[in-house]
Amino acid sequence: MKTRKNITYCCLEYCIEMCYNYVKHYRCALAGDQMNKEPFISILISNYNYDKYILRCLNACVNQTFKDFEIIVVDDCSTDGTREILQEKCKKKVDKIIFHEKNTGKGGALKT
Repeated sequence: MKTRKNITYCCLEYCIEMCYNYVKHYRCALAGDQMNKEPFISILISNYNYDKYILRCLNACVNQTFKDFEIIVVDDCSTDGTREILQEKCKKKVDKIIFHEKNTGKGGALKT
């Protein structure tokens, strides 16, 4: 079983490295002003009752070395105080926050 885990880990590392190289190559191929119009990557975070973890998740995103991204959080009608956390503590970290008034499930939140 160890071999299988190691293979999976190596494949994951390889995929991450390939994605990073692709992004690096693609960004170099773009013309100067075209690169600054929109974020290169959008990070979409679907949230439902994760008040204990949402700040940790956002900090992990913000603290990346790659900075050409936007963060969009979709709160799917949380009932645990996540809305207040997002409104008060995360305004500077998040580019867009969408609050659902009815729980639509993970699929519905990601389709927003």
